[in-house]
Amino acid sequence: MIPSGRVFIAYGLEEEIEDPIVLNWDGVFLEEVVFWYELEFDEDSIMHLAELLHLKYAEEIIESLDEAGDNDELSTFKAQDVWMANMINKLNMRVQ
Repeated sequence: MIPSGRVFIAYGLEEEIEDPIVLNWDGVFLEEVVFWYELEFDEDSIMHLAELLHLKYAEEIIESLDEAGDNDELSTFKAQDVWMANMINKLNMRVQ
């Protein structure tokens, strides 16, 4: 099991890391869960991968993606970024 006290810093290789985004374990894998969803992995496969990685919020992420897709909330990259930031905040994935 992943210890809850660990934190991870997400950054791009070409970005400044003076003000990094510090995420918990689930936050690090949020983009991956979204990627699996976009690749149209079936829900059982996503949940299996989430279980192997000890991810707590995969089901909530899938439900939110379904709802956002139905409401056309993911139609642009900017909208996707907003959704991602909202999920990080909603599920407390950012370490303060």
